[in-house]
Amino acid sequence: MDYIVNREVTLVDTVRVLIDHEDEESLPTGDDRLNFMRHMMINSAMSMPAKVANEAIPMKKCCGKASYTIATLKEAIKCNVRQDLFNVTVDGKKVTREGKDDVGTVLLMPFNGKNTGAGMIINPFAVMNDGLVDLTFMSDERRMGLFGIADLLDKAAKKGGIQTYENAFTHVRGKSIRIEFYGSHKRKPKKGFGQQLLGIDGEDLRFSNFVKYDCVPANVEFLFNPNTYYND
Repeated sequence: MDYIVNREVTLVDTVRVLIDHEDEESLPTGDDRLNFMRHMMINSAMSMPAKVANEAIPMKKCCGKASYTIATLKEAIKCNVRQDLFNVTVDGKKVTREGKDDVGTVLLMPFNGKNTGAGMIINPFAVMNDGLVDLTFMSDERRMGLFGIADLLDKAAKKGGIQTYENAFTHVRGKSIRIEFYGSHKRKPKKGFGQQLLGIDGEDLRFSNFVKYDCVPANVEFLFNPNTYYND
């Protein structure tokens, strides 16, 4: 109601997400098309965050925000806290961890805006109308265990993104981001890795090989209250 009374609007970017397809021309028609293309408003997730979000779904009604904590513990018990391996390019340039030739991480999230589930701010630098997609991944291997992840996410939820200054994460941005999954650290299943979980604005999807994120600047118009947004 405050936004309506304020009577101010702003143009906001969206992010076109293509799943296992290089362009829209190769997409199927009909309802199946939605399995391979979406327009993202807030954020997306791969690796551990996508697994946790999927595990938390049936617990949300009874546990609320605590469902994410419970889901994280369940994933740890199942030994799913491990690095997934990605080839990442931003505007055609390869992005890697320092001293490596890939991105091996337990947390990888593209952002259009700064907020995510459970009130967390994992990337406080993301802006919804700057014409860019932001990418955040955990790059400090010393923090990739259960307790390290829990500590960083607790700060993201309760301290407004202050964990950003601990250098545990890498932040990059560009107009176009391509993320290719090619394996998991210390894990080689006989039948291959199969489809991977992909979260887009709270919805669970699947991908087999790669996902492309392309910013569509000033694509939608939103009611906007700058005092509320910037004070949060």
